[in-house]
Amino acid sequence: LMLAVREQDWKFLNFHIIRQTHVKLLHFLMLQCIFFYSAIPFKLQKELFVERNPGLSSYSSVPKEAAAVVADLMEEAKLAIPKCLWKHSPVALRATAGFRLLPKETVKTILQELETVLRDSPFLTGEDPATVLDGTDEGIFGWFTLNYLLDRLESLTQESNAQRSTISEELTAAAFDLGGGSTQVTFLLTGSEEQYPSSFIKEITLFSKKVKLYTHSYLGNGVMASRLNILRMSGKSTGTVISPCIAVADELNWKFQETNYRILGSSEYGFDNCYKNVRKHVYLSSIHEAGRFILGDLYAFGYFYDHALKIGIISTQGGNVTAAQFLVAAKDACSKTENLKNDFWKPWQCLDLTYIYALLVDGYGIAADRNITIVKKLRGMEMSWALGAAHHLINTFHESKSKNNTITENDLNKRTSEQLTQTCTNYWSEFQTYLLSRFYNLMSLFDLLE
Repeated sequence: LMLAVREQDWKFLNFHIIRQTHVKLLHFLMLQCIFFYSAIPFKLQKELFVERNPGLSSYSSVPKEAAAVVADLMEEAKLAIPKCLWKHSPVALRATAGFRLLPKETVKTILQELETVLRDSPFLTGEDPATVLDGTDEGIFGWFTLNYLLDRLESLTQESNAQRSTISEELTAAAFDLGGGSTQVTFLLTGSEEQYPSSFIKEITLFSKKVKLYTHSYLGNGVMASRLNILRMSGKSTGTVISPCIAVADELNWKFQETNYRILGSSEYGFDNCYKNVRKHVYLSSIHEAGRFILGDLYAFGYFYDHALKIGIISTQGGNVTAAQFLVAAKDACSKTENLKNDFWKPWQCLDLTYIYALLVDGYGIAADRNITIVKKLRGMEMSWALGAAHHLINTFHESKSKNNTITENDLNKRTSEQLTQTCTNYWSEFQTYLLSRFYNLMSLFDLLE
């Protein structure tokens, strides 16, 4: 109730009453916080989503241009966050698989430029504000975002479920993410683990409860990286490439990872010949058929959404599909022989759609007729790893604050009478600082990741 008092009204309250009752008041407020946050320790109110294309890996030869793009995004953030909160708002940049595929020196140079931009901003930065996100963390963060936006994390922390020795896997959804450089699969493990590689099993602490996740990131199996690997099946890794996944009428000039390729269509163009190369790439990637064992709902996002939308099997709101629908679309795309090179995506549609089908069925082992829900947004918010990463970032700062900047009740009680007669406005600021420090202690109880 006290937090709801407007600041301009606060000064009219009796200062001495506040001084003598502030400790009890804070105890009351903290008890209310502990009760309210007993399951999930925060409530997501809204999101600001601003996108800039192309991705950062496209600036590999011009790092300063990448920095300029990020600086522009920082201006968007400054407009959205009240100025008085800038110095309290953590900021971080996490690059994904596109960066993992670049040469290490190139990555280092770009990240140095990006770190400078972040440190020059008015926001709060940690030791490494600009880094490459680990593939495993990317998968876990995506799973967290998905199940948080689906309101399914609450079920893991409810007392009735938290006390069980085993939890039904069906309480949460499995997350399948398809990016440009990699693909991730993550889901809750509840039963036997014998059928899974031990290196794919990670234990995390989710709001004070330990759970096990199956998670793995396949670097080189994103849409763009797979294009290159499938094209290389023709026997050439540079220069001119002839592919049965490209129509004879098409001649493409394509740049990927700082290398230019001239791609020609083949007289063997068609679904069957394309599928042979695609399936070989999937098998060589040693993708574990985890989809055969998943009991819960399957959710897919990233390029799964983009391609499903382009072929018209979902609306902009997303929808339910099967791998068989991608197969039908792939066969249709591979039957078109007209010149499509003036369209940005259509020359690639035979290869991309065939790959998505092979990835789902031959890679992940998902039955061709099994339902998959494809989404871009949930509850009006972007479906990606970013929300999970943001929660982890805030949690990390809370832990640091709770260790280094805790203000105890004894500290406040020892204040001199001269300090206690400061203006009410200053006291309100002190009150907020104390409350935040206690909140940091509370938040340190809720580790998302160990």
